[in-house]
Amino acid sequence: MQIPARVTSVADNAFENNFASTIPSFIKNLTFAKRSNCTSIGQDAFYGSPLTFIKFNNTLQTIGIDVFASSSKLASVDFPSGLQSIDYRAFYGCSALTSISFPEDNNGKYGLATNLGDNAQVVVEKDSDGNYKWTNTSKEVGSLVQGDVIIPEGITQIGVGGFNSCDSLTSVTFPSSLTSIGANAFTDCHSLEEIVWNSLNNTPTIGTLSFWEVANTGHVKSTGNYTSSQLLSLLKQDGGLPSGWRAAED
Repeated sequence: MQIPARVTSVADNAFENNFASTIPSFIKNLTFAKRSNCTSIGQDAFYGSPLTFIKFNNTLQTIGIDVFASSSKLASVDFPSGLQSIDYRAFYGCSALTSISFPEDNNGKYGLATNLGDNAQVVVEKDSDGNYKWTNTSKEVGSLVQGDVIIPEGITQIGVGGFNSCDSLTSVTFPSSLTSIGANAFTDCHSLEEIVWNSLNNTPTIGTLSFWEVANTGHVKSTGNYTSSQLLSLLKQDGGLPSGWRAAED
């Protein structure tokens, strides 16, 4: 299935009717024509689709609410360099999703999307080859990521509940571009015991209970002018980080 070059936006509910996809089951891939001018995909446009692979066009800027929600066969997604935001629950319930790729810009940075969105569940991990890819499948509330997760440079916001209930997550590293973490973003990540924030120089916005019910002990590290102790205090005060956590410099 290919979106023609003349299409500038995909409308809300374009291929959805009463929470069911209108796309025939034999259609597996979604692509955009060369020289595509499409900049946005509207709410629920591909809800519950039978798609297994998506390759977006480079002009795409926004992916709306629930766009690919409940697309249970979707296995692979390649994001474009011009993407700016992924909205609320955009990939909610995509239980077969095993590979997600962010493009690399001219400066060697990954993750050019600027907003992961509330419960968008766009979770990336750096693999042995240095690439950021989706790791594991998404569940009802969070995506059960295992091990260490690095949020790519370029991301500025993590939305409400974005990593909620990622029980196997042990470590998370934030980029210097990140300025805001939404409420309950890492709630119930019971194994999380390390938080690293690269080149943090200003006070970030920390949502309510964003680190509630993580491991009882752990450490926080900031590599910028905003010290590890300052970050620790903020995460405890605003994010509900347990009292047993310590600053890495202690």
